[in-house]
Amino acid sequence: MYSYEVRKLVGCTCLDYVRLDDYIMVYCDDDGLTDGLETCTRINVSGTALAGNLLVVGLNEEGELTFPKPTIEEMADRFTVIRPVMDPILSN
Repeated sequence: MYSYEVRKLVGCTCLDYVRLDDYIMVYCDDDGLTDGLETCTRINVSGTALAGNLLVVGLNEEGELTFPKPTIEEMADRFTVIRPVMDPILSN
């Protein structure tokens, strides 16, 4: 659906995602480990580790992409950055 734009933002060619709940999804680089580890982030609730850049998006009731409702601080509490490399992209 938005795969070109999401791949461009994540900076990858092979995309994967993890659902945090019904309304939050995290896109990640599926080749993050094989392309060379730049960042590694753990999802606190599940313990799942994700390599490479991440893109957090919201989902509406129809499952379409939207802005996530939690604040950036609330989202930050859901992750532990194991190896940081920050490059925030803010858009409105």
